[in-house]
Amino acid sequence: MARSLRPDSLVGYSLGEFVAHAVSGALAPESALRALIGLVDCLEQMPLGYSGAMTAVLAESRIIEEKPEIFSDCWLAAINRNDNFVLAGNLENLNNTEHHLKKLGIVFQRLDVEYPFHSPLIEPAQAAFKTLAESLNYQSAQIPVLSSRGIAGYRSSSAVEL
Repeated sequence: MARSLRPDSLVGYSLGEFVAHAVSGALAPESALRALIGLVDCLEQMPLGYSGAMTAVLAESRIIEEKPEIFSDCWLAAINRNDNFVLAGNLENLNNTEHHLKKLGIVFQRLDVEYPFHSPLIEPAQAAFKTLAESLNYQSAQIPVLSSRGIAGYRSSSAVEL
């Protein structure tokens, strides 16, 4: 946009939704940053036992259905490509899954995150974050946003649900 290019629409997933809403004009950049800081605060206030991790796996996600015993109590957090997906879960379950993946010769990488995003394990933070998200000052988006969820349920008037 600095070069006078204007996208027809924007798309963001997870943290990228904050960026998409800020670029669209639905959220001021300062509000988007305040929301992200608030999200971290909400996560840090979760009860003990809700921490976890995420692991990127270089394989087709159908392996989860083909070998469900390997992925016990882990959640499919994202599919990045046909041959790359991300799991979320608690440390013990992810360690067990990684052990089985290694035995099968499947490449994986533990991600440098402290929480099992996109899994039920972060649900305790959702109510507090939804309250925070509802307090933000939203404007009409100048560019439509393609949204998978919105920010804690908020969708700009131009959002198109994926």
